[in-house]
Amino acid sequence: MSDVSANVPELRMFARNLSFAANQLVEEFQTLKRQGQAIDASWRDQKNREFMEIFLPQTDHIMKLAEYMAQYSTYISNQADKLQIYLDSKM
Repeated sequence: MSDVSANVPELRMFARNLSFAANQLVEEFQTLKRQGQAIDASWRDQKNREFMEIFLPQTDHIMKLAEYMAQYSTYISNQADKLQIYLDSKM
């Protein structure tokens, strides 16, 4: 690890921001999905139906992306912890 050049605080901030964004995506798209389905059930509009046919599958992809973002934020946080331990031991 002699060539370590990462900034631990920046890594931790990125991990927190990524985790926050993942949670926001999930919350927002779950809400939009519920609202869209409720409207679609009562509003017999062709344009709305077409939108929902595209929107719903894409929502599933966004949920998978949010899950991956959350997992990656945990990985980054763990790596930052390991890096900090390494850097502390070099002092």
